[in-house]
Amino acid sequence: MNTQNQTTITDIDIPFGRLVVIILKLMLAALPAVILFYAVAGLLTYLAVMLMQFDTPKIEYLPEGTAGQQRLTR
Repeated sequence: MNTQNQTTITDIDIPFGRLVVIILKLMLAALPAVILFYAVAGLLTYLAVMLMQFDTPKIEYLPEGTAGQQRLTR
């Protein structure tokens, strides 16, 4: 025997305070996922930068007595 009962919800009566508590619990439950997401995104960004090997200029300081001049080298 296969009988199906269809139900339609027309209104939910939740007090405002209880709704705030539910939303706060949802936010707290999402925090570990957000932290994990940013950790993985940071790791992937770090790996991408390391694989690209950006060649940034390095500052080479000249010996003393040269009035604090600097020379950029690659």
